[in-house]
Order: sequence, then C-alpha cells, then structure tokens
Amino acid sequence: MSFIRRSAPLIFQGEANECGLACVCMILNYFGNQAELASLRAPLSDGRPLSLEAISNIAESHHLAVRALRCELEDLTKLQLPVIAHVDFEHFVVIDRCSRGSLTLLDPATGKLTTSMKTFSNRFTGIIIEARPTPDFKKNHEIKPNRTIEFLAKLPIAHLSGSLAGLLLLSVVTQAFALITPFYLQVTVDEVLLSNNIDLALVVTLSFVAVYIISAITQSLRGLLTIKIGAKLTYLLSAGLLRHTTNLPVQFFERRNIGDIVSRFSSMRPLQDFISESIVGICLDLLMVITTFIMISLYSLQAGLYVFSLCLVYLLVQYLLTLPYRAHLHEQLIAEAQVQSHFIETIQTIDSIKRFEGTARRRSAWLNHLVRSLNAHVRSRYWELAAKIASYLFLGLVLLGVVYISVERIELGLLTIGMLYTLVTYSNHFTNALVSLTHEWQAYLMLSLHVGRVSDITDHHPDARAPLSLHEPVNRIQVKDLDFGHTGSELLINDLNLRVQGSQKVAIVGASGSGKSTLFSLLRGDVSAAKGQILINNRPLSSNLNPASLYASLQPNDVLLTGTVTDNIAFLDPTPDTNRILAAARAALVHDDILRLPMSYNEKLSEQGCLLSAGQRQRILIARTLYRGAEILLLDEATSHLDPASELEIMKNILSLPVPCFFITHRPDIAALADHIVELKPLEPARDDLTLAAR
Repeated sequence: MSFIRRSAPLIFQGEANECGLACVCMILNYFGNQAELASLRAPLSDGRPLSLEAISNIAESHHLAVRALRCELEDLTKLQLPVIAHVDFEHFVVIDRCSRGSLTLLDPATGKLTTSMKTFSNRFTGIIIEARPTPDFKKNHEIKPNRTIEFLAKLPIAHLSGSLAGLLLLSVVTQAFALITPFYLQVTVDEVLLSNNIDLALVVTLSFVAVYIISAITQSLRGLLTIKIGAKLTYLLSAGLLRHTTNLPVQFFERRNIGDIVSRFSSMRPLQDFISESIVGICLDLLMVITTFIMISLYSLQAGLYVFSLCLVYLLVQYLLTLPYRAHLHEQLIAEAQVQSHFIETIQTIDSIKRFEGTARRRSAWLNHLVRSLNAHVRSRYWELAAKIASYLFLGLVLLGVVYISVERIELGLLTIGMLYTLVTYSNHFTNALVSLTHEWQAYLMLSLHVGRVSDITDHHPDARAPLSLHEPVNRIQVKDLDFGHTGSELLINDLNLRVQGSQKVAIVGASGSGKSTLFSLLRGDVSAAKGQILINNRPLSSNLNPASLYASLQPNDVLLTGTVTDNIAFLDPTPDTNRILAAARAALVHDDILRLPMSYNEKLSEQGCLLSAGQRQRILIARTLYRGAEILLLDEATSHLDPASELEIMKNILSLPVPCFFITHRPDIAALADHIVELKPLEPARDDLTLAAR
C-alpha cells in the first residue's frame, strides 16, 4: 500500500558534511517529531561527516529503533520506506518511494530526485539504515510560530516606520485617483453625448486632466520614496547581516562552502524587496480588491456574484500551482549555490588545476552543476508559466462575463452605456489588483525559502565572549591535564601538561594529524577542551572570555588581501605605523625584496600575491604577524616555504622577541631553538622533552 503513503519531508543540509544528520531529521519529521536540523546539530562539536554508528546513535537518542542492513538492489522494494541509504561511498540519502523500475530519493544536498534502478545501482553501496519509532518515541505536533513573520518582526526597521507610513499614504491617494478616473467615460457618454453639451465636455475633460496631473505627481513622490526606502533598507539589512556573519565563530565558515554562504547572503535581497515594495503593495491591492468589488456589486449584484465565484476558483488554482513551483525554486537555489561554490573554488585553485591538466574535468563538473541548476530553473518556470496562463484566463473570463451581464442589464434599462464603461473599468481594476495580490502572496510563500536560508546564518549565535584583558604582561602560561577529541572519535590530545614562564619559546612537533594545529585552536579559545584547562597569568580561559587580543597567529592557510604591501603588513590597522611596518619587514627578511618592487611598499598585491614567490608571500605574512605586537605568538609552520638559512635567521629574530611564542615545525634544528619541545602523539600523554631556563 506504499502508493497511498505520504512522502517524507525534504530537508536540505546546511553544512557541507551533515547529509547523514539531515536524513535523520527527515525520518524524525516523517514519524511526527518536528525536530529541526539546527537542534540536532547543536550537540556535535565539529563538522566532520557522521559515521554509520554516529547516525544510529543520534536516531536512537530520539527513540527510534535502528537497524543497519546489507541490502541487494532487488530487495529495496521489500523495505518499509522511508529508509536511509548510503551512496557514492561518502553520502547519505533517503529513499522515499520505490517501485520495480524507479526510486524517489530525497537528497539533502541536491533535492528530490526520481531515478531508475539501473542508475541508482551505480551509486548504491548496499548499506541501508532502517529506523522505526519505539514505544517511547515522542511526536511533536505543536503549531510553531510562522518563521517568516517572526523573522520580519526582528528586522531593524523601526525607524523606517515614518517613511513606510508616508509611502502607504501616498499609495492610498494614488489608488483613490485610480477609482475616480473611470467616471470620466461615464459622465462623457451619459451626460455630454446625450445632452450634446460641448461646454460641459470641456469642463469635465479639464477636471480629469487636473486629476491625472495630481495623480502623476503623487505617483512620482511615491516612486522616489520607494527608491529611498529601498536604499536605506538595503544598507541596514546588509550591514546588519554582515556584522552578524563576521562575528560568527570560525567553525561556521569551516563547515560550509563559500558559494553557499554567498548564496545565503544574497537571499537577503528578496526580503528587502518584500519590505520596501510588497508590504505596501499588499495593503493597496487588498484595498483595491475590496473597494472595486463593492463598486461592481453596487452597479450589478449579479456581476459581483459572478466575479466572486471566479475569484475563489482562481485562488484555489494558484495555490495548487504554487506548491510545486516553490519546491522547484528551492532546488534551484541550492543548485545555484553549488554552481557558485564550484566556480569560486575553480578560480581559487586554477594554478593547481592547470598543473595537473584538470581543466577539462573541472569544466565538465561545473557544467554538470550548471545543468542541474538549469533543470530546476526550467521546472520552476513551467509552473510559473502555468500560473501566468491561469491569470490570463481569469482576466479574460471576468471581462467577458461582466460585459455579457452588463449588456443584459442595459437591455432591461437597469444600466446605461456610460455605466457599462465604468463597470468594465472597475472589473479590470479588480482583476489586476487580485492578480497582483496573488503574486505578492506567492512572493510571501517563496519568502520562507529565503528566510530559511538567511536564518542559517542569523540563527547561529555570534561570538559573544568578552575580551580577556590582563592588567600586566603575560608571564605565565599553563596547560593542565588537557584532553580533546572530535565527536565520536578517539582523543587527539590526551592529558597534556605544560608550563611556560616569562618569554619562553615552545616548539610543537609530531606527525601530521596528531593535534598540533588543534592545540593552537585550544590556546586561542576557538574550541573547548573535553577536560583540563589553559591558564594565562593564572586566569583560566573560559567559554565567556575571548583571548584574541593577546595573540598574533600565523596559519598555513593565511592569504594576502587585495591592497598595497603596507596594507597587508599593517592588516586592517586604521592608523598604520610606518616604523613598525619597516621593523617587522626587516625582522621577516622581506624589506629588501619589497624595495625591489616597482612601487616598493605601495605595490598593489592581489589575494594570490601573484607578483611574489611563495617564500616572499610567507615572509610578508610573518611581517604582518610581528607588526601586531601581541603578547603571545602562535606560528603554525610559519617558515615552511623558506630556504634553511633564511628560516633559521627569521626564527632567531622571532625568538629574540620578549614574548612567549608557540611554533609548529617539522625541522629538528628549528625545534632545538625552543625552550620546550612538546611532542604530540595520539592517545599518549604529551611530554615536555626539554626544559631550559626562562629567557
């Protein structure tokens, strides 16, 4: 009886690696627990892909009985759907429907897909996760507040209320003039022509000329005010969203594709348009529909009833057409974000792609993303076209019906020819306003898609930690019994203890993946330890204190920004200090290289730093770190692109600074310069191999 079973809801993943979590969310919602993806994501400490065991544990924690099975393709029709399937050796989808020849998949990355068994067999790994409610399973059917209205109510537009009120007033005046103008034909036909009074014709014409002039002025003022409000709104909302986005923890960006973030940010535009134009438009169209319907009914009750009945049919048809249109539009937004992400990634890595002769394969992959986007776009346009045809038929049927009814009433002497013109004009105003109102209503329904995408940013809490301020220089750093491990994984750092006095230097060594960079994240407070603590001047780093002001940190993925060499070394300093810039450049052994550039320190660089070698770029980044003048230095393989002689000299310059310094290196001769050498090994207590006197 699966053909009468309702479908599972499609839920898109918000992060790059949470397809499994999104599938669990779909199953929970299907069985009546309206869990949200954000609430399922919250307990997870990192954005790593979930294993089969982790997915099962999450489902079981919500009182689902989970069974993982190996399944042959031909046995899929025997399963009780929906189930979670493992595909492509790296992805999870929900199988929603299954017949002998085809499958309906709910893919949290790309959307709803109907595929043949043969095509699916090339992707299917044979692993199925079946989850069914236990007696303790809790359904959650409470009515949630309308998220779109809730989101709009929180927007910072209170001080625009005066402008919006003025816009509404001007719009009402414009609508009033639109209701007056139909009387021109009625008066001209019924009064002027029948009485053959040319003087009256002149008076009537001049009167309505004045009406049109005033209406034109009102429309101009309304248009100018709309433009002004739109510009202010764009600035306010964009600035607010950017402020919120840049205040989010760095983990938010690490778990998402850059194109997806850009796409979500772009979803603010429909919200801006809706507030500046559609809200007022809805009020006016609704007012026009009501007033013109009353006028039509006053002229002819029969015509009013006819228009009302057609109106109900039209609204029902538009509602039915809107549902699939909305679904395909959502798929289109997701697909466009993937196209954008792939394109940005291609541009960022074009050098590597060319060196590996991968331009053709990369181009082919981008075209595949583009085709998926275009297919979703075409499907949404089909439904949009159907809605337009429905509007066209509605306009035509109303006009024809009103004219037919009016002609009958003229024959009965109940209407005049002039009144016919007025009635037809009012019916046109009614249908146009209703069509416009329907479009605005559909735009409101579509708005929930954009609200959902923007909310993925706004629902994340910004880094609200207060700056950690010390009243004395840093002279003591202590790491006590520190443990850290990713969710569902064994410990990466286990029982780490370290004490740094004064301006001692610490070398962090160990195999790749042993937790060296993670230790830096712990020192910066970017992630929280499972156990233990870090103390600076005997003050523990806590979840509500941000030590960023104490650190200058250099990471392997740091890049140059578009700007001059000076801009890149001073790095966002509003008042660059020339002497400090020169000192930092000399310490990083890049001063002479900069002087050889055509414009010296004023040379324009791009984010890729194409005018510079890898070593020169790295030395400018070292100079940037030194320019900050922080109390603690964190250097993650800061000299990996340098020749041994330059590396040794730069490290000696850095280590001579009177501040504590932690640096990651794979070179024993560089590590030997430190006061402490900490070797990290997974699942073994890190040891302080060498302790020298404090400098």
